[in-house]
Amino acid sequence: GDADGRVDDARRKFLHGLFRRHAAAARAATAALAERAQAAPSGRGKESVLSRPQILTVPLVETGSDMFAGVDAVKYTLPSNFVHPTEGGDAAGYSRNDILPTLRALGVPRSLRLLSALLSGCRIILTSSDPGKLSACAYGAAAMAGQGLVPPPAVFVPVLPPGLKGLLSSPGPYLVGVVAGTGSNFVDLRGVPDIGPVVLFNLDGPAEPYFHNISDAHSRCPDLTRPSPSELDGTTGRVVSSADVLAQDLGEVMRGDRKAFWQGAVQEKLGAAAAKTKKAASAAYKKGIKYLKSRAAGQSRDEAAPSPKAGG
Repeated sequence: GDADGRVDDARRKFLHGLFRRHAAAARAATAALAERAQAAPSGRGKESVLSRPQILTVPLVETGSDMFAGVDAVKYTLPSNFVHPTEGGDAAGYSRNDILPTLRALGVPRSLRLLSALLSGCRIILTSSDPGKLSACAYGAAAMAGQGLVPPPAVFVPVLPPGLKGLLSSPGPYLVGVVAGTGSNFVDLRGVPDIGPVVLFNLDGPAEPYFHNISDAHSRCPDLTRPSPSELDGTTGRVVSSADVLAQDLGEVMRGDRKAFWQGAVQEKLGAAAAKTKKAASAAYKKGIKYLKSRAAGQSRDEAAPSPKAGG
């Protein structure tokens, strides 16, 4: 009811405030590194900037009386790679890509599982028969991680050329897109020896992700939408999870996307119908003008013709 809605809004406000402070801390660290680089071109001051812990203080949101607003706060300590993510890649750059292709292909639950796999440092393979779809979804996955200023894995290949299939045997984390199919232009995953533990996401169907050579999938790549006992509220039994808020936000994005799609489709159909009506009206108008011109010409000939003499 209204109380649950207030709690969800408060939780969303808290998470958005946490993200804003995280982004501000990253900007401050980047500016400090730039100043140190100008002062010491050798880069000696870089380590001191990144070695200092960054503390984020976020005020808790009071869902009841405003009397206690701003009294309580929670503090988070960020590691250096979260404060200055450009050390592992251009997270800010990847965050500007569109995440909607990934959401459309996988839906909200599987997209969150993909995000969990990225944050857990898994070796991830995306498969699709459409190279364009594969590339868009791979960049969308990198954008999801980039929203939290987390760079993609060091090995990031949106569409893997068949000649580089040996890259799939790399030991470290990666995010690789593989065009599914048969023939020399495609990569047969069964033909890759010693591929090791990987998580496969099929973008062309509703199948759940496949955990290859992974015995305990939940511990290796946690399901963010699956509640744990520590997240249960003992009084209401309601799950308290930031992943729920993220899932709700993504669900709203998907509903807005579907609404915009159907509105666009309706407008396209109305436009096609209007164009067809305009074309038919134009043809009828031209036909009418032609008929009136021919009729006027006939009348002119009748008036010009000599009348027959009477009583000849």
